[in-house]
Amino acid sequence: MESAVKEKELGITCLDGLEYLPGGEILLQAVHSFNLGHWENEHALLVSLYTRRLASVGIAIPKVGLSPLSIKLKLYEKLASHYPDPYAEFKALEQRLLKLMTYLERELCLKQTG
Repeated sequence: MESAVKEKELGITCLDGLEYLPGGEILLQAVHSFNLGHWENEHALLVSLYTRRLASVGIAIPKVGLSPLSIKLKLYEKLASHYPDPYAEFKALEQRLLKLMTYLERELCLKQTG
């Protein structure tokens, strides 16, 4: 796995306050996991699916070296051990993360035009 995520490498001034946004807790927990060298938990796996989109808003996430399909299979396996409907849980987590990314993209656009 590549180097751990550092706040100064994220391209955003501060991660403070993200925990109050929908999906912010997912990203923050994933960043914490990456910094510890762990990438096989639910949040880290989910965030790994969106490295390109997050990079577009200045958040560099290390690549895990697996295909998106392999990442999804690992994620479903993890979710299946805790939830009766892993697909529904995946979609719920994904929607929260997508809301956060949409917000970050909007903020970046406003900064660039303002």
